[in-house]
Amino acid sequence: MIDLYKQIQSDEKHKTSAQYERSQMTQTLRYDVMKRDHFRCVLCGRSADDGVKLHVDHIVPVAKGGKTVMSNLRTLCEDCNRGKRDKYDENGEN
Repeated sequence: MIDLYKQIQSDEKHKTSAQYERSQMTQTLRYDVMKRDHFRCVLCGRSADDGVKLHVDHIVPVAKGGKTVMSNLRTLCEDCNRGKRDKYDENGEN
């Protein structure tokens, strides 16, 4: 019984870890986010046609408790995503 309790605690801790959160980013979810954002960076407006690589970004970073759900994801170009890193602005200006 104690072993089962420890396993449940371990499983719960894993589900809240950054590694678990990042593992929830599937290729389908990534595509759905980019499609919703018209395959353009939501900050600068560039697309792959402009020669940039697109990323799917967590608005509230995983490092700050953000979840991998559509409402917390957006498309950014590589430059904007690298500049943002793990910053978070509650006004959504980053």
